[in-house]
Amino acid sequence: MSAEDHKQALPSGFRLGAYHVSRVLGVGGFGVTYLCEHTGLAVQVAVKEYLPNEIAVRDGMEVHPKSAGDREGFEWGLGRFLDEARTLARFEHPNVVRVRDCFEANNTAYIVMDYEEGEPLDVLLRRRGTLTEAQLRRVLLPVVDGLRQVHAAGFLHRDIKPANIFVRRSDETPVLLDFGSARQALGRRSRSVTAIASAGYSPPEQYESDGAQGAWTDIYALSALCYRAITGDVPMEATRRQSQLLRTQTDPLPKLAEVGREGYSQAFLEAVDRGLRVIEAERPQGLDEWLPRFGEQTPSAPESESAEASRPSPTTAHRKALTVREMVTVVGALIVLGLVWLTLQQYVRQEGSSYERWRAAEGSPSEETEATRERDQAAEQEDAAAPVQLGQGRSGDPFRDCAECPEMVVVPAGSYRMGSANGWSHERPVHEVTIGTPFAVGKYEVTFAQWDACVRDLGCPQGGNIARDRGWGRGKRPVIDVSWNDAQRYVRWLSGKTNKPYRLLSESEWEYAARAGTETAYSWGNGIGVNRANCRGCGSLWDGRQTAPAGSFAPNAWGLHDMHGNVWEWVEDCWNDSYAGSPRNGSAWRSGDCSERVLRGGSWFDVPSYLRAALRFRYTTGYRYYY
Repeated sequence: MSAEDHKQALPSGFRLGAYHVSRVLGVGGFGVTYLCEHTGLAVQVAVKEYLPNEIAVRDGMEVHPKSAGDREGFEWGLGRFLDEARTLARFEHPNVVRVRDCFEANNTAYIVMDYEEGEPLDVLLRRRGTLTEAQLRRVLLPVVDGLRQVHAAGFLHRDIKPANIFVRRSDETPVLLDFGSARQALGRRSRSVTAIASAGYSPPEQYESDGAQGAWTDIYALSALCYRAITGDVPMEATRRQSQLLRTQTDPLPKLAEVGREGYSQAFLEAVDRGLRVIEAERPQGLDEWLPRFGEQTPSAPESESAEASRPSPTTAHRKALTVREMVTVVGALIVLGLVWLTLQQYVRQEGSSYERWRAAEGSPSEETEATRERDQAAEQEDAAAPVQLGQGRSGDPFRDCAECPEMVVVPAGSYRMGSANGWSHERPVHEVTIGTPFAVGKYEVTFAQWDACVRDLGCPQGGNIARDRGWGRGKRPVIDVSWNDAQRYVRWLSGKTNKPYRLLSESEWEYAARAGTETAYSWGNGIGVNRANCRGCGSLWDGRQTAPAGSFAPNAWGLHDMHGNVWEWVEDCWNDSYAGSPRNGSAWRSGDCSERVLRGGSWFDVPSYLRAALRFRYTTGYRYYY
């Protein structure tokens, strides 16, 4: 499609920030999608422009509301459009469109996405007519798996149809495109609500500005897509079905399970019929309820772990006292888009010394008392005022290698069960990992103050989009907008400064340290509770708005803060889609897709289920973002 086919589109060759517009890929009632090329990287991307044609028009190159009365709806929709980008940017799923960036320009906003070679499913269906059950499963199940991740974050698609599922040319796998949050927002604000519905694929509630929408809304659309692929016909529009049901008490849409379709199992047809119910309460209320009707098993998106998800060895999982001159291996972990660091070195416990005595405990340490907190605060003040030297300090205190270095806390050796039997497929199989040697972990996420010290020493990069504080403040806040590659620069600087080889935690070391001897979703239990972490719905002062200063919440039983929430945490490992073949000795997994590295812990931007100890995520090594 050319720009001339849509009078409101930007012209070919237009410079849009770092991108050149090549051509129009698609046009809808709420925007235009362009094929663009990044001027520096020479890569093609798809860029979606917010342009709701009912209430806005292009004037020159800028987009403006058509009238003063349309301004509120335009600005509301613009905010939701950007929310869509920020939400989708968190998802790292092969079957959900990957958002790379978003920005504002021309009095509107743009979402930058991966450009996929292939064709929309509706084009494929026009050519083939129908699909077999096996072919349809190959489309449906990956899309459902990606959509489950979206629903778990409290987000809906709202416009699932064949035109919004792209089939890659390379491997014929599907990718779900064009999320419709802006449509829903505008539907509630503008005069026309029919524009937010796709005839045949949208359920009745999408035709109402205040309709009760939820996972069942997307399930209806998925079922309608299946109906089209099975029969070759788009289902009758939901409003017509609803009207006839009210008049005659009979649904005019034939039930597939009653009519039968050659080559399709009865269970599959019944699942599609159930998802196409006009009344939303009669449909499955979530994908985990709907998918088993097809004979498929799917994990729930839990807020609790299976009892088997982590089972520490009772003889090794507790903190241990070290004998005189016993050597402790100390390794380094990074939490970035905030950072936690560990140092790979040896320390000697000296009986009677004032530095770093390790407490012995036959069980998990109890929660901090007020006296303990006062003691720690006094010790931190004293540490800040005096040079830190090996061999000085008090029992239970953290230690540092230098005044600008992260404080470290020793974690005991032990064994535990890594992963979750109830989580995502890449959290399985649950397996036992043995950490053979005690190691030290940063007590807090690495702060802007510590990162800026590295910048001053010319060890860490600055400028551009690196380590921006987004106006939230620096100092004790965890450093953000730092990539895995940037983190490695910090590691090298810290190692050179201290003459101790710091490194990132391995993924299995991170989960072991985060669990702190527990076998629950979070180190404090299976419920998120109130004010235990920073996330959307965690009930804290910063709830879902921005980062909290490092150490704003109580530590886990091993003295580590913010292992759940606040900012995602880079670890050393390459990405693998499951734990099959993973190391069992606590070492990093250095094979797999090493262009992408693992992130752990969740962030201030995420819902509680993303903060589980077992949950894992991934991004490319150069990716920077504010959570």
